[in-house]
Amino acid sequence: MGGASASTADDPAIAKPRPSGAATTAEGSRRVGRPRRGGGVRAAFRRAASRSWLRQLAVLALFEAAGIAATWPRATFLVDGTLPATTDVASYVWGFWWVAHQLTHLGNPFTTAYMSAPVGTPLGFSTLMPLVGWVMAPVTIAYGPSASLTLVAIVTPGLLCYAMYRAARLWLNAPGALTAGAFFGLSSMVLWQNWYHINIALGTIFLPVTIEAAVRFRRKAGWRPAVALGLALGASVLVNQESALLALGLAIMILLPWLVAKLFRDTASLPRLGTRLALGAVIALAVASPELIAMAQQVAAGSATVPPGALALNYTQYGVPLPTLFAPSPRLAYFGLGGLASAYSFNDLTQLREAVPTFGATLTGLALLGLVAGWRRRSTWCFGALWLCGAVLALGTSVTIGSRCHFNQLVPGNEWGRSCRQYTPLLTHMHWTRVTPPHGKPYWAEVQMSNLMPYTWLVRIGWLSGLREADRFAIAGLVGAALLAGRTVQWLCRRRATIPLIAIVVALGALESGWSGVGGATMPTVMPSVDQPLTQDHSSSIVVDVPFGERGGVSEIGSDIAPASLLIATHDGHRRAISYTSWVANPMKLQIEAHPFYWNLISVEGGGTPSHGQLRRARTDLRKLHVGWVVEWRGTWVRHHPGERFAHVNSYLRKVGFRFVRVACMVRAKDFGTCPRKPVNDQVWLYQYHQYRSRRGGRHGLQMRYCCCVDARTATPSPSPWAEDLAWATSARAGASSDWAGASSDWAGMTSDWAGMTSDWAKASSAPAGASCEVNRRQARSAPEARQPSTTALVPSALTLISGSTGEMPRNSLVTAAANPGALPMPPPRTIRPGSTTVMIAQMALATSRASAATIATARSSPASAAAKTSLADAARRPACRAARTIAIAEPAASSAPRFRASWPTTLPDPVVMGKNAISPATPCTPLCS
Repeated sequence: MGGASASTADDPAIAKPRPSGAATTAEGSRRVGRPRRGGGVRAAFRRAASRSWLRQLAVLALFEAAGIAATWPRATFLVDGTLPATTDVASYVWGFWWVAHQLTHLGNPFTTAYMSAPVGTPLGFSTLMPLVGWVMAPVTIAYGPSASLTLVAIVTPGLLCYAMYRAARLWLNAPGALTAGAFFGLSSMVLWQNWYHINIALGTIFLPVTIEAAVRFRRKAGWRPAVALGLALGASVLVNQESALLALGLAIMILLPWLVAKLFRDTASLPRLGTRLALGAVIALAVASPELIAMAQQVAAGSATVPPGALALNYTQYGVPLPTLFAPSPRLAYFGLGGLASAYSFNDLTQLREAVPTFGATLTGLALLGLVAGWRRRSTWCFGALWLCGAVLALGTSVTIGSRCHFNQLVPGNEWGRSCRQYTPLLTHMHWTRVTPPHGKPYWAEVQMSNLMPYTWLVRIGWLSGLREADRFAIAGLVGAALLAGRTVQWLCRRRATIPLIAIVVALGALESGWSGVGGATMPTVMPSVDQPLTQDHSSSIVVDVPFGERGGVSEIGSDIAPASLLIATHDGHRRAISYTSWVANPMKLQIEAHPFYWNLISVEGGGTPSHGQLRRARTDLRKLHVGWVVEWRGTWVRHHPGERFAHVNSYLRKVGFRFVRVACMVRAKDFGTCPRKPVNDQVWLYQYHQYRSRRGGRHGLQMRYCCCVDARTATPSPSPWAEDLAWATSARAGASSDWAGASSDWAGMTSDWAGMTSDWAKASSAPAGASCEVNRRQARSAPEARQPSTTALVPSALTLISGSTGEMPRNSLVTAAANPGALPMPPPRTIRPGSTTVMIAQMALATSRASAATIATARSSPASAAAKTSLADAARRPACRAARTIAIAEPAASSAPRFRASWPTTLPDPVVMGKNAISPATPCTPLCS
């Protein structure tokens, strides 16, 4: 846009300066010659319309209404309390919360310890949007960060249209400027970003604002346009750095040719122009200084470097196929025109989550007509040049023609497909990247690019290498295309015969404008069933979300994180071990991987099995991390096989000391209702980690639930001295490393210290006489039946000598269900050899179950008689205490997967009743287990 308007002679729509002090306009003559009338509605409306600020307000209101209609039902999210279910949206909500939190605490918002805890991560190059967060801080504090994000997304389309309208008025009449504003602010390309990448949509506002300020400074080099230009550039840095670079490039394109011409034609004015431009630069630096300082600190700390191979691979992935840029918008499918919308193709289906880089068929046709209609004006060719530059840069590192293109995973930079053709003239290779084939060993390969493409050379400039997504340059081209479309409408307005054609233009443009989400996937902004236990915990402990990962644009580790994980973090205030930023800084990545607990968790998510030494180091590391909770999002898949996606993770968590707490649902609920077994994706499992220090030397481990003895006659609780220290030690003392070889075959599949447990059993056998132990009776159908010593099926096949995984044999559950409906079966023992202690316990339980068949039959026919016999047995041999001691030891040793209720005709797990064996006293009493 360099030579676009040294003067206004080429555009009659712009009023030329007139002598001051004379009312020469027709409107002024009418006002002078016409006597003032009295009041009335028409007169009031005429007076209001003559005021410029009211006209501008009316235009803004019109654009806001159009923006709400084009993004419907986004405005309803403010009432429904929902958000698009993407990780990007959750990160923006977290950003609003973090900026408001630091503003109220007078802290630095550009670094945080609330992600990647306990390491922390810098946010200088992140999508934090501090300026928007500061402006919306009152709304965030009063109504929450989700309300702030939704409100910003509602008003952004109207602001985009109005900013483009103001810039277009420099060259076009009112109908042409309105058309340009609508095609720019309501395009599917920009409104898709408004749905899922709000920082890009907000940063795009500064492109037409920068154009208006630069052109006004060029026409009249005063102080006001210089200040406006500086404010626009500085504010864009505080919103989106990519948009700031585009805005700076537009300002240079507009001002540099003009300054060069001044150098030869009007040298005397250069000092004055330089002074005012310097003022604008100082203002821009002052406004952007918080972000610039944070970026400089991140660079100095070495946290701004990104692996060049990962960046180079991104350069090739986000180039737009040539036909896609000018294809009909996929928005047409929303109106039932799927055949036309199918012409749009942006690589594979996964790219639909990144952008919709198409100008649309209507805008493309109007832009071409605008070139023809205004070919005599220099500004028209400047608009065309901007459109062309943006389109060429959006192509990326090669020219791709066709549809249904897929990335070649074995040859970086190459695309393939039956209808896809890729051309890489002047082929070159940039950097090496790691390739992981489906079968075989990973290897390093060079990334293919074309030296003929401008984007290939642009990203080789050091401070522009971060522009890793070529498709976003199409937004800059959209500015030129919208101005050309406005030029076409201006030409149609000059002839009475062509004015009706404007209605056709509006109708066609409305079909390809707007965006209403992809698939309608949403998530609630408040999840009390998941977040209430964390909110009630004020220990400031770290919460680990599973799947676990440090995610961003490049240099990622771990698995994809759940979208709602950062969303609930704004409610409970806990630090999160996960992160989601623009990229994962190398120092932070190395520090996270240095923690054995995190490193093993990443390995387990990939299907690995840690050794005993790795588990021991993970336990030691876990005690130092201050991790309190694990939130397992069942709807987000970890990296290994879907059939085993969480089995390895659950086993690992129990082995390092986490205890299953409950299952919750990703739905809005007032209480903790049982989550439906189907679909499993609605389930969230919570694990809690406990540490204790015993009286015998300070062993750390998983804190067990113990029972208090209750006198059966007086029902008065008294503390049990033998049950206080009944716990398992997950870390052996010094010199006990030899016990780890056999510790992996314990009853519940957890690593334990058998030597310490033997002493606990001996201590537990000295229970005081005259007392019966209270146990959990949650699953008992009736007291006499549940009082029996065994709840396993009365058949030998219910217990196995050797089983693959404790509690994971559905056939045993079915046998038990057929033999004894209503009982919760004892899980099959997990053993290494037939002579182990576990097998002996299993044989004892089997013998007891065979001998108690008659007792069970009698109990079912006469509960009262069974209760009397049970009371007599309590007074004689205390079987209840023995059964309670067995349960107290077995409950923390829950199997690696939830057990099965015998009466269920399905094999789906029920984590709520995990580890609860149905053995309880006949006499009802108040549960005192904690």
